[in-house]
Amino acid sequence: MRRFCFLVLGLSLLLGCVVGTYSEGMPVDPARVAEIRPGTTTKADLLAWFGPPSNFSDASLLEDLILSEETTGGPGGGAPRRFSDILAWQAYEGRINGLVMIIFNSLKIRADSDLLVVFFDDDDVVKYFGFRQSQERD
Repeated sequence: MRRFCFLVLGLSLLLGCVVGTYSEGMPVDPARVAEIRPGTTTKADLLAWFGPPSNFSDASLLEDLILSEETTGGPGGGAPRRFSDILAWQAYEGRINGLVMIIFNSLKIRADSDLLVVFFDDDDVVKYFGFRQSQERD
């Protein structure tokens, strides 16, 4: 009987459910993104709406790359673009649900990510921006 109890206890430790979540950054509010107007919205506006960015970049490297490559056609016809800097807000959210058994295992993993990238001119006014949103979150 004692061996049977240890066997049952041992098997029960191998079986179970797996549930976990991971998140990083603040979700980007699509309603606020709809309010961004190039030529009007300022860096201060965006910092008030979205908080500190997840990433910041000096645009000089991007400008050097654009100017060093031969560009034909496309927007601007290869004309140099001038950006003061680039800010990005990104949020990640992941969830895992699973059932772990001796013979059958099942795991479901879902990952979502929102990304807002904004290019500013020398006066800290939005020049261009792009937004990508993952599927609707539950």
